[in-house]
Amino acid sequence: HYNLGNAYYALKQWSEAGSAYCKAVEQQPDLAEAHYNLGLLAQERAQLDIALRHYRHAADLNPANLDALLNLALILKEGGRIAEAEACLRRLLQRDPKHARGRVNLASILVTMDDLEHAEPLCQEVLRDDPALAEAWLNLGVVRQARGDPNGAIAAFRRALELKLDYQDAKYNLGIAQLLTGSFSPGWENYEARWH
Repeated sequence: HYNLGNAYYALKQWSEAGSAYCKAVEQQPDLAEAHYNLGLLAQERAQLDIALRHYRHAADLNPANLDALLNLALILKEGGRIAEAEACLRRLLQRDPKHARGRVNLASILVTMDDLEHAEPLCQEVLRDDPALAEAWLNLGVVRQARGDPNGAIAAFRRALELKLDYQDAKYNLGIAQLLTGSFSPGWENYEARWH
């Protein structure tokens, strides 16, 4: 049933894929991959409680499935469950300390928690390893802005936009930083870009 679910998934026949994965889990409850794929399907359908349950099962059954931990953390973060999201990301990073998306998202959570002391070095570490991660530049810009360095923030937001041209979060934050430095015309333009 698991392979049939994968075939349906590849054909974007979501309902059939979900049914096949459910049958696979009924027959083999410890099949981590089926739980993970059920998590993906539930997440795509905005059934976040179901997605959380399946991602947890997948991560518990197969600790090497770092994507399950990452997706679990992202849903928890979006739901405002910041401490749980942080714990998931730290668990992921214990298994793979260089996991780029895990570190970027942990830095974002640290910024959310106003833990700038730990967020900034983590952003810089990620950027040393992969200077092309727009999300890490955004996080660094937010940290610099919060620390009262709007010019440093502007440089980081601009770098994020060079790497990802349509990055609305970077444009919005760049607009705020520009407004704070008196660059009103580009500041308002970038700030308002998030509504378009």
